[in-house]
Amino acid sequence: MLTEALIVLGRVLNFTLLSVFVGLCLVSPGLWVCDRFEKKLNPALRIPLLAATVGILGYVAFFAYWMSPLLGKVMSAVVIVASLGWGVPRLRRGLGDLGLPLLLVLVAPLFYNALNLKGEPRDSGALAAREIGGFHMPHDNFLPFMLAEKLAHGEDARMLDSDWHGSDRPPLQAGVFLLVRPLADLPGLHAMGYQVTGCLLQAFWILALFFLGRALGRTDGAIGTVFLILLLSGFCYLNTIYVWPKLLAASFFILGLSLWLFHATALPALAGALVGLALLSHGGSAFPTLGLGVLMLRDFSWKRVLLFAAAAGALLMPWYLYKGLYDPPGNRLEKMHLAGTEPADSRSTGRAIIDAYSETPLHTIVEYKARNLARLWNAKPFSIWVTGPLLSIREAQFFSLFHTLGILNIGLVLLLLGLGGREWRILGLLCGVTLALWITLLFGPDGAVLHQGSYVLPLLVLIGSAFCLIDVLGRWAWVLVLGQGMIFFTVWSVFLPLSWFPGGAVWVTVSTAALCGILHVVCGRSQKQSTFGRA
Repeated sequence: MLTEALIVLGRVLNFTLLSVFVGLCLVSPGLWVCDRFEKKLNPALRIPLLAATVGILGYVAFFAYWMSPLLGKVMSAVVIVASLGWGVPRLRRGLGDLGLPLLLVLVAPLFYNALNLKGEPRDSGALAAREIGGFHMPHDNFLPFMLAEKLAHGEDARMLDSDWHGSDRPPLQAGVFLLVRPLADLPGLHAMGYQVTGCLLQAFWILALFFLGRALGRTDGAIGTVFLILLLSGFCYLNTIYVWPKLLAASFFILGLSLWLFHATALPALAGALVGLALLSHGGSAFPTLGLGVLMLRDFSWKRVLLFAAAAGALLMPWYLYKGLYDPPGNRLEKMHLAGTEPADSRSTGRAIIDAYSETPLHTIVEYKARNLARLWNAKPFSIWVTGPLLSIREAQFFSLFHTLGILNIGLVLLLLGLGGREWRILGLLCGVTLALWITLLFGPDGAVLHQGSYVLPLLVLIGSAFCLIDVLGRWAWVLVLGQGMIFFTVWSVFLPLSWFPGGAVWVTVSTAALCGILHVVCGRSQKQSTFGRA
């Protein structure tokens, strides 16, 4: 038992140290860019600028490795050496108001991974994260790793797995991993390095939360309370540790959305770049992007819209050229969700949609859309995945929007009654338009399950509902945090007997320490007032 505990402790240290080094290499270039524009840049905009720098560097790394693995490795080496050499002294000067969200981005994945892996004697990489909550997940979390590995070894990346093309899914997460891949290019650390990178990227939802909250004039204490509520949700837990790039895409989009709506005179090109990065992370971002297009009509400005579109288009163009010229057709997922087409074929997305609707009777199409709507609160017919009451609850939280909200459904009702204020009515319009487009455009039937759309919708609803509830509860908001925590630990079965897994005591100790650290940091900032105005 002692030997097993020491092995697990070594894995804990490896995971923690790798997280620190990867995190430092990801944020240092963004910090450098923020410092260069310090005198010209509103401090409120440092979070989206830092996040955009991470995404753009990863995107460039993808094409660098595609052109030549040697070129890609040189780029990675330059970024890593410069980040470690410049980043460590930079941290000593302090991060100001960037410090809290960046610290939480680092600590939250450690907490989640400690709860998930539980010291089991298997590799703590992407494969381990496929089994979460008692049911076996598809290997979607591993596909960016497969694409990155093919590019890193100079192999043809056009066919990934069976008949899936490398171009069927956007490349951003693979590119960011390639950027920092040499840090994990050691025996026993390779898959762990991908898991670390993926978890840190999904944890960008914390950056989106802080930027949105500060843009709405919230104190860091209120934002920290909402952070704890979201941290103790099955949605953020599962989708942070299971590293498909859906939360990453939602984070980029919410950063761009907040910048566009609440910093109206500031950098529309940066907002466009962030939305472009969301689309390059996951194709489901198209639904809220269409919704944002509707919001743009409210206070339409040709100059802002053109700058936004030019930045987004400049980022998207290389990927669409890659898909169209090098690895066509690259549209299998679009045809699967919008036309109900499962097998791979060479048709365009538009042609597949026309064929699907022309060959399906009208009454069947109406039935499909009604069943899409029903999926918002009903997780069936997917229950064949799991057995047992707790596993069924987890499955429902994974598939269904209203099950995901849990007790935060009360906050959603308050939002619908208008208690969230003008800003949340605007965000609610985006959510409503996105929801309507999602239900209507998905071919169906039973298509409107959370993972077949954009996570912008559930993440915004979770954030808005939590803010609304803590406003109503006031100093009793801790009761909500406590209740959320009790539900989380009960439903996701964290309290397993230690004898069920070797070295479990080590992982439980580390996870508890991580959570206590989070609570200490957040509570220590609870009285800090937001210093950010709108640009």
